[in-house]
Amino acid sequence: MIDPASMQGGAVYTDLKGLDQLRGQPANEETLRKVANQFEALFTQMILKQMRASLPKGGLFDSNQTEMYQGMFDQQVSLSLSQNSGMGLSELLVKQLGKHLPQGPEAETSLTGAADGPAKTEVKRDV
Repeated sequence: MIDPASMQGGAVYTDLKGLDQLRGQPANEETLRKVANQFEALFTQMILKQMRASLPKGGLFDSNQTEMYQGMFDQQVSLSLSQNSGMGLSELLVKQLGKHLPQGPEAETSLTGAADGPAKTEVKRDV
């Protein structure tokens, strides 16, 4: 088994704890950057999967095992791409969503809002 910590950058596609570790962290730019990288990796993986699906089937290497290994390869490539420069999607997300990060004393809230309790929404209705 591959140890995720031994990989360069510490990321391997089988490490399913990546997003779970980000849930309780404070909503700041560093956390936003990590989440944006995770999103870019997922998006890149979906693109690679659709690109492979568009190729004609058949041939010497057409089997379930080949599809499984190509899927694993695509997952790792997408994760590596997102961590090293990537496509630029994560930078755009950080730039766009960074405007909505809390400033000042509110900055210590977690991404799930669990520190503040349940979210309160006020609905105004004209009767």
